[in-house]
Amino acid sequence: MKDLVVFILLGLGPAALIATLAVALVVQYKGSGMIDLSLGGIATFGGYAFYEFSTEQGWSTLPALLTGMAAVLLLGFLLERFVYRKVRAASPLAKLVVSLGVLLSLQATFVLVYGTDGQRGPEVFPHGSGDVLTVFDTPIPTDRLYVVAIVAVVSIGLALVYKYTRFGQATRAAAESETSAVIMGLAPQRLAMWNTLLATGLAGGFGMLVASQTNLDSTTVAFAVVPALGAALLGGFTSVSVAALAGLAIGIAQTVLLYLQSKPWFPASPSGALPGVAPLLTFVVIVGALWFRGDRLPTRGTLRPPRLPPAPEPKHLGRWTVAIVVIGLLALMLLPPDLRQASVNTMVAFLLALSLVVIVGFVGQLSLMQVAIAGVAAFAVQKLAVRAGIPFPVAPLLAIAGAVLVGLVTALPALRVRGVSLAIATLAAAVVAQDFVFANPDWGQNSSSSLLPPPSVFGLELGPTSDFPGWNGKLPSPVPGLMVLAVATVVAVFVGTLRKSVLGQHMLAVRSNESAAAAAGVNVRNIKLTGFAIAAGIAGIAGVVAAYSKGSVDATDYGVFAVLSIVAFAYLSGITTMSGALIAGLFAPSGFFTVGSDKLFMLDANWFALIGGIGLVATIVYYPDGWALAQNEQFRGYQNRWNARRSRKASGNTPDAEVAR
Repeated sequence: MKDLVVFILLGLGPAALIATLAVALVVQYKGSGMIDLSLGGIATFGGYAFYEFSTEQGWSTLPALLTGMAAVLLLGFLLERFVYRKVRAASPLAKLVVSLGVLLSLQATFVLVYGTDGQRGPEVFPHGSGDVLTVFDTPIPTDRLYVVAIVAVVSIGLALVYKYTRFGQATRAAAESETSAVIMGLAPQRLAMWNTLLATGLAGGFGMLVASQTNLDSTTVAFAVVPALGAALLGGFTSVSVAALAGLAIGIAQTVLLYLQSKPWFPASPSGALPGVAPLLTFVVIVGALWFRGDRLPTRGTLRPPRLPPAPEPKHLGRWTVAIVVIGLLALMLLPPDLRQASVNTMVAFLLALSLVVIVGFVGQLSLMQVAIAGVAAFAVQKLAVRAGIPFPVAPLLAIAGAVLVGLVTALPALRVRGVSLAIATLAAAVVAQDFVFANPDWGQNSSSSLLPPPSVFGLELGPTSDFPGWNGKLPSPVPGLMVLAVATVVAVFVGTLRKSVLGQHMLAVRSNESAAAAAGVNVRNIKLTGFAIAAGIAGIAGVVAAYSKGSVDATDYGVFAVLSIVAFAYLSGITTMSGALIAGLFAPSGFFTVGSDKLFMLDANWFALIGGIGLVATIVYYPDGWALAQNEQFRGYQNRWNARRSRKASGNTPDAEVAR
């Protein structure tokens, strides 16, 4: 018991960070209706700003803190004025993805400026030999107690502000109905600005306070927003005090789990302690909160009702399929090895984006777990082939079936919740897959080998070293690329046909209005389950062909950063269209444009991620439904005007003819 108490006290810093981010999430949601994933990145920005002014520039603590806070507030002002305000009436998906774009841009900036190695943040509180509290003969730094006290004071103060002050009452009124707020003379935009500054100030300021208590890098503090989402959900995104208490409880529970893992009776894998137990706890909390609350999260009455992007029917599917197959064949035959592999990566990302087209574009469910499902299939086929000795094609079929099973399990929360709530649950599930599954040396990546034997059909090998007529011998061989191209073509035709089928129409009906679809005789539950199963199957196919094309499985290909990047680029190009899925594949990490930009312009993946994040934000601001959809609409407008002009000429109703008459 003594050791447990010491563990809890030492872990109060990360727990306080989770609590503060939860409070900031609630404040941001109150003010602008956004569930802002970028608040974790803003906390990291605050930590780096303090590090820059204090450590790099040699300033004393107080000026560094004040200047860092000014930088955080300036960032919050710019984001609210030029980004968040523009998307306030957009769909929940657009709001979530724009915050994702901000997070990706911040993370790429951190890596470009400070590298991937973490820094030790400077101390804010006194840290001398006398600034400790002795508990059970163990010295505990008092800064852990200070940060918890600050969280308590801030949360109580904010709760009182929102309950009793005119600002708090006006914020609540605008959150319930912006139209009524405008009629009463309130200014929702001004209220949103102040709440955004308050949320970013909380996140960035606390990032400075805990910079010395946690690793200062591009991911540690940023992804603390995931357990903070669970705490905010427990508070219903309305209660600041409940969110703070829940955040502290989740953080302390994670510390307790770390302590219990040192006990011999705690479950462990054959290789040692189970990794990722803390994210698993977060996922359980989030799913439990969603299942208990259902879809009863507060909604905002905006001036314009939000909507999902349209899902247009694909035109000239056969022609486009032939053209893309020809281009793919030329790329695999003529390009150098690195661009050949990039072409294969593009096709794999295209498959992942197609799974998003099905689940988001057709069914309207915001799943952020498709890349993780692909990773489950990839590791499953590797373990089945290597450990169990199951041959091709039985092993990949079993792996894809396992991916479908995971997709169906993921669909269970979708039977009760949808929209951003489901996105939160699937994001937490993706973190669990990364830390609990893929990082486990028995289930996922291990230090010995993650190699996969090449598939063989009628004695013909289809691996990255397989022989091919005219091949120059430089890896990879065109053979696995041809296999991936064939699979991607079949899946693309299937998805295009699905959109036109009766099942596709039922999916679109559920996407549009579940109640109306049920009244029309559509079985909403079965349609959701079918949509998740199909999307998971496509993601599983992507994971299997990726593993076979590389001859190995790498956990970093299926991490949370890969999840967010694929979703970001898919939405940027049009997450409901097949053309958007193709563009997402081209711009995906390790895709054709990423590798090509590195070769031509010396832009590495981090620069490309920065440009992509900024481009994503700009796209959603100006084209809330995605760039590809906007261009399709513009092209159709040009085409309609051209057809109308030709029709007038054919009938003689030109402007000159009218004048002559």
